[in-house]
Amino acid sequence: MPRIYYEAGLLERFYTDIHVAHGWPRIVRAIPRTLQPRACRRLVSRGVEIADFPHKQVRTFPTLGLRYALRRNWAQNTDALTRVDLSIEDEFSRRVLKGGLGNATHLHCFDIASLGVMQAVANTGIKIIMDQTNAAHPVLAELLLRERTKHPGWEDADAGGTMDEVIQARYREAWALADIVVCGSEFVRAGVCRCGGPPSKCVVVPYGIDLGNAHGQDATWRCGVLQERYARRRAGEPLRVLTIGTVGLRKGAPYVLEAAKAFRGRASFRMVGAIDISQEAVKWLGQYVELTGLIPRNEVVAHYRWADVFLFPSVCEGSAGVVYEALAQGLPVICTPNTGSVARDGVDGLIVEPSSGEAVVAALEKVIANPDLCLTMAQNGFATSDQMNVKYYGDRLLRAVGMERV
Repeated sequence: MPRIYYEAGLLERFYTDIHVAHGWPRIVRAIPRTLQPRACRRLVSRGVEIADFPHKQVRTFPTLGLRYALRRNWAQNTDALTRVDLSIEDEFSRRVLKGGLGNATHLHCFDIASLGVMQAVANTGIKIIMDQTNAAHPVLAELLLRERTKHPGWEDADAGGTMDEVIQARYREAWALADIVVCGSEFVRAGVCRCGGPPSKCVVVPYGIDLGNAHGQDATWRCGVLQERYARRRAGEPLRVLTIGTVGLRKGAPYVLEAAKAFRGRASFRMVGAIDISQEAVKWLGQYVELTGLIPRNEVVAHYRWADVFLFPSVCEGSAGVVYEALAQGLPVICTPNTGSVARDGVDGLIVEPSSGEAVVAALEKVIANPDLCLTMAQNGFATSDQMNVKYYGDRLLRAVGMERV
């Protein structure tokens, strides 16, 4: 988003906590990559899209970002994590207001992370744009409670929180203050309205990514990668199934396990992302699925290129970026409608019922049995991703918020 506003000549200032091109975090870039710990590699890969912004337009609070990471790491349960989040959000808003908004006419906030800034500029003539990045909190809480009840033992005993109403109160206030609530999908918009949010303020703007040119994904590359995958399918090699995202109940980890058990010997499963399940569940999952743990963003592409199909049985998302990425990598996508996906059933993927291992198994069976269908969906996925790059996203976003490129 900051890149879109910057290139449109509309960016006054961009505030964030920590960025590797500004302040003391720049030291990290000087460390040889082979000597960088994984956390440093992740930091270096974070926000490269804005590395060339003029420094006067980017304000960072790296010490706050570091403190946030440490406090989250020390938190013992979900309520403690929530308190850390709320405390840091309030401190972030105070620092933004102290730094000032310059001549800004619009304020674009990530979720409720800048609620304090929204409160301060209300009724000042500044138009407030809120990016609702996930389903409304009561929707998320309800779906997670259902998963916890259905899958005991997958999370530690203290995984549930007691501060849902506190969080939702902040969302209700943010919705009231916002002039526009940008939703990444119809699933998000419907959830906001169901929870008392303002339908008249909600606009659906699917996201966008750019992987193609940055990773040499021209027509020749696309043809080559599809031929390679198609040859594996025709040769009867085990299907390579990839899931990317935090390994937990929200992302549908139990359903990945169910499928991995059903296709043992016929498919290889890999999950890339932080581990957010109990140690016992890690043992269950690790018997059938390769778990990589959290990796730097710039190392994810290699995993997409390993795969034949992308599986994402999440029970609740905004509009999952990994689905956009998978389509851009020529992978058929199997996901639920709750992912807020731009994938279309039977066109560039298969949309399955949420919270259903049987539905996931049936979809994978269809993919294995139909190599030609798999190839067609991959080709269609490339076409879909061409309409979902950052340029088109920028055009959609600027139209939705009533702004034009300068």
